[in-house]
Amino acid sequence: MLEQGLEQDEVIQLVQKMPSTLSTLKSELAEEHYRNAVFNYKTLLRSFFIQTYNQSKYATLHQQIATCLNELS
Repeated sequence: MLEQGLEQDEVIQLVQKMPSTLSTLKSELAEEHYRNAVFNYKTLLRSFFIQTYNQSKYATLHQQIATCLNELS
């Protein structure tokens, strides 16, 4: 996505919103569905991190992903 023109800042904003989005979902979803959402968010973040790991231009994104994963743990 980033290589196709999606701005890094847009991705960072989305990553920063994930904990609050999940918090909202927690009150709206059944426990099982909420756990699935958390799993999917974490998987997406890890995949994004791994795909961009060797590219120093995404260092800020890596920091935000790590911060978000810590908040979701």
